[in-house]
Amino acid sequence: MNNSSEKTNIIAWLSKFRINNYNLVFDEINQEYVINVDGNVPLHAYKLDILPFKFGKVTGDFDVAINCLDCLNNCPDYVGGSFSATDNNLTDLKYLPKFIGKHIYLYNNNISNLEGLPTKVNGDLYLQNNKLTSFEHISREILGKLIIHSNNIQNFDFFPEYVANKINLNYNIKLKPLSHIENFSQLQKELTYIDLTNNLPTNHYQTKKRKI
Repeated sequence: MNNSSEKTNIIAWLSKFRINNYNLVFDEINQEYVINVDGNVPLHAYKLDILPFKFGKVTGDFDVAINCLDCLNNCPDYVGGSFSATDNNLTDLKYLPKFIGKHIYLYNNNISNLEGLPTKVNGDLYLQNNKLTSFEHISREILGKLIIHSNNIQNFDFFPEYVANKINLNYNIKLKPLSHIENFSQLQKELTYIDLTNNLPTNHYQTKKRKI
């Protein structure tokens, strides 16, 4: 496909999904156009099995939830708002944006490996209803909630160093008690709420958040 016809196809595709306020930049290295959007990209519930064109920078939210994606190829490198890819067929996080400004929604997939998550999450991280067996590669710092219930996590190895708000870990039936969290004494000071109900053994912990 020559550059002119590729550009025409991209413009038609963006128009079909009512994506506005964009500009196209030609990447000389990869010989393809990159889509930058000043605003939101709402691509949820369109039965997409691929993203056919490469996104670069999106200043608002990027939403590809409720589709048929099995990978995140062609997702933007930068998302200024929240990123949502819930209710797809994802098994890993390859091609997840390198920067996400707010919340990350990845629940209701088949994710078994967290490699690709950013070191720091600038909001909530939702990972429930996946196929995770460990915290390996999870973000080290989460500035909002960590919702990761209904997986098969077995221990607290690689648990985040800091979570600012609620943690929900229930329905991970093989999890060990809270005392196995290496930095639990620090979490006690920081957390609003941690829920490990419906695990084996049953654990439930609640505390008031420390005043700063």
